[in-house]
Amino acid sequence: MDEDQYFTERLDDQIDWYDAKSQSCQKWYKRLKGTICFLAILVAPISLLEWGYYRYILSIFGVIIAALNFMLSLNKYHENWIQYRMTCELLRHERYLYLTRAGEYGQSDAPFQNLVMRCESIISSENIDWAQLHRNEPSLPSASHSSTGS
Repeated sequence: MDEDQYFTERLDDQIDWYDAKSQSCQKWYKRLKGTICFLAILVAPISLLEWGYYRYILSIFGVIIAALNFMLSLNKYHENWIQYRMTCELLRHERYLYLTRAGEYGQSDAPFQNLVMRCESIISSENIDWAQLHRNEPSLPSASHSSTGS
């Protein structure tokens, strides 16, 4: 694989992917967190209203807030947003250092091979970090667990 092919088929593609995923996770995180905050803020004023059907609204808000919090913890939008952004910026940084022959790329006998090794190391490291982040995902209580301890 030559330099141009590596840049277009691998490095730029990975930078674009991490950038898009970071933006998507950021949007989802902010939407869900904003909705949770909005519903939580509405709980106090609604609770001051005369009882009647308002208690059902509060119950629905509680269920929605719990479900959205579960989605946040399950999908790890905030953690993924930060991780993807960091990986994207690291790859961009390496690309710019290489293109300007700055840092160790200016003193290397094989700058392209160093770029490939460093970028692939960054991508591999991110994949390992992602797997560790998602190893212990929260789950709904299973039916096999008894609340009585028997």
